Amino acid sequence: MSCNKVYYLNGFQNESRYIEFMSVKNVLAISHNSLGGGDSINITANEKGGGWLVEIEDSSSHEYVMPNDMIHALSVDTLEKFIDGIEMEDEPSFIGGLVFGFLNANWPQDRKLDQSQRKDAAEFVEVESDDFPQLAEKYRQRIADWAANHP
Repeated sequence: MSCNKVYYLNGFQNESRYIEFMSVKNVLAISHNSLGGGDSINITANEKGGGWLVEIEDSSSHEYVMPNDMIHALSVDTLEKFIDGIEMEDEPSFIGGLVFGFLNANWPQDRKLDQSQRKDAAEFVEVESDDFPQLAEKYRQRIADWAANHP
């Protein structure tokens, strides 16, 4: 069962989520493996009158808290900063944003990892993006660095 959440940016709180948008951007698809199977999260952005409506679809129905930052233009740097500011509601171990929150919750920094565990961690989260391949590549590199540098 998926849970769709729409987070309104640039003051579009009164817009209907059912409006058809011509410019849907697939920002990032995140999948992670868990004991219960794989979960997926999709982030999309819709342009509307100079602002962006951001939607998070989560196959596990998690609730997220979005950063207060406004996105005025979709670029790799602004999207990365925004995604790194997303928190999971009522989950204190979910630190580091939407991508790294899953890694930090499963492999906290106070837990030492052997080589096998580092490999598992590096492969735990996968990211893809049709519209922002540079963003996905940047996250893949950051995930590899996180696993290599984890205590």
